[in-house]
Amino acid sequence: MLDGKCLVFIEVRYRKNANFGHAETTVTLNKQNKIKQTAQQWMITQNLNIEDTEFRFDVFAITGKSQKWIINAF
Repeated sequence: MLDGKCLVFIEVRYRKNANFGHAETTVTLNKQNKIKQTAQQWMITQNLNIEDTEFRFDVFAITGKSQKWIINAF
């Protein structure tokens, strides 16, 4: 997604309920690293210079009927 000139990578997480925790807690450090690596590879295939491109990682978490958009989550 583009937010102005900023490229935004969004991780969407869903949990039916919070019995085992909220959806946003499922974005572990290991998952964050995988998302970053994937984003880096995608940017390379698109010929985007990582140093010159503004980008961020957001999380859109849905737990039951509750929604939370965490901007610049990691």
